[in-house]
Parts: sequence; structure tokens; C-alpha cells
Amino acid sequence: MASTWRTLAASLSAGALLLTVFGCSPVDSTSSSSAQPSTTSSPSATTTPEPEPSQTAEEQQSTADMIGQAPEGAQDNALTVLGMIGVSIPQFFFGMLCILVFALDWAILPIGGRMAPGESGIWAHFKYLILPASVLGISLTAGVMRYSRSSMLDTMNKDYIKTARAKGLPEWRVNLVHGFRVALTPVVVLIGFRLPTLIGGSVVIETIFQWPGIGNAFKTAVTGQNYPLVMMIALFSVLAVLVASFLVDILTAILDPRVKLE
Repeated sequence: MASTWRTLAASLSAGALLLTVFGCSPVDSTSSSSAQPSTTSSPSATTTPEPEPSQTAEEQQSTADMIGQAPEGAQDNALTVLGMIGVSIPQFFFGMLCILVFALDWAILPIGGRMAPGESGIWAHFKYLILPASVLGISLTAGVMRYSRSSMLDTMNKDYIKTARAKGLPEWRVNLVHGFRVALTPVVVLIGFRLPTLIGGSVVIETIFQWPGIGNAFKTAVTGQNYPLVMMIALFSVLAVLVASFLVDILTAILDPRVKLE
């Protein structure tokens, strides 16, 4: 009889250990073995949270404007498409297209050159400059426009923009003074280092429009093996890069108050 009780006690101890391992509470030896735990709970014991009301379209648009998300509208979409087209089209193709439309079809601007024989005056110089300057400027402006948009959207998500709005400042002041001023810093860097390209001239544009500029002179010097002229143009380009870098540093310190010149 004693061995039987010892075997029963050992079995209960092993069962309690297994229940403890699996995260259950041991069964009391004095309770009835036929008792089953209740698996149902009272309906009043659990409460379901009420769903929050969804925002209306006006509230969502107001929230998007406050946090500085990308603007939606026909104007923004049109400018984005124009910027992508300007970046994608090569300069030589855009130049030939402008010659075909404005010089050959409409005949309102000259095909190329600097000035026709016997002409004089400001307009005589200016009308020959419109097409090459427009093609070169639009090709470079498209990339700057895309970069400016991305920089402005990134700046409008900053904490100091939200602080300026919380102070009650007008929206134009928040956009121009606090937003655009800081967003213009990387754009100035991009424009500054493209300045030597404008000063030195584009070889492709000057070749298409037969403009006697520095780029055309550099091409002629390379093909004619005029090494002194090649070195002078290269030195001029290096000086233009140094001047552009100096101007970028000064303008960055003026635009961004966080940057200090030492």
C-alpha cells in the first residue's frame, strides 16, 4: 500500500511539472478531476474599441499641405512633364528641331551665324542669339527645375517649417523666407558649377548654329592641333570653375544662416 501511494505521488509531481513547463497552473489534488475549466467568457468582460471616424477629403488635403507633401494639380503635373521632356531630349536634337520650326517653317529667326553682311544694330545681334541661347538655357533649366522641386519638397517637411506655420506666419512668408531660401542652397551649387559650361560655351550648340564662340574655337584648335590655344581655353575654363566655386560659397553663406564663413 505504501508503494502504491508513493507511485501516485510521483505521478502527480510529474504532471504538475509538465503543466508548469507548458505555462499552465497545476491542478489541486483536493479538487475533483472531472472539473473542466470554463472556456467561455461573459460578453460584458471584453469591450471592442470604437473605430475612429475617417478624415474627409478636405481634412486630408489640409493635412497634406501642413506636412509639406507633393502638390497635386494640373500646373504641377504639366511642369513635371515639361521638366522630364527637357531632361530627356538631347541638345543637338532640340537645336535642330528649333531650326526646323522657327527658321525654316515660320522664318521668323535666322538659321545660324552671328550676323549677316551689311547688318548693324542691337536687334541684328540679338536675333541671331535667340535660338542658341534658348536651346542651351532650356536644356540646362530643365534639370535645375527638377532639382529645385525635389529640394523644395524635402525642405517643406522640416521641423522649422512646421514651427513657422505654428507661429501663425503667412503662407507666402513660410514658403519664400523659411522654405525657398534654404531649398535654394543646393540649387545654387548646381547652377554655380554649370556656370563654366555657359561661359565656355557648348561645342554642340555652337556647331549646330554656326556660332563663333569659345566652344567652336576649342573644336577648331583641337582638330588643327593648335596646342597653345587649347591650353589657353583650358586655363580659362579652370579659372571659371574657381570663380564659380567662390561665388557658390558666398551665396550659400548668405542664403543659409546655418552656414558661416571662417
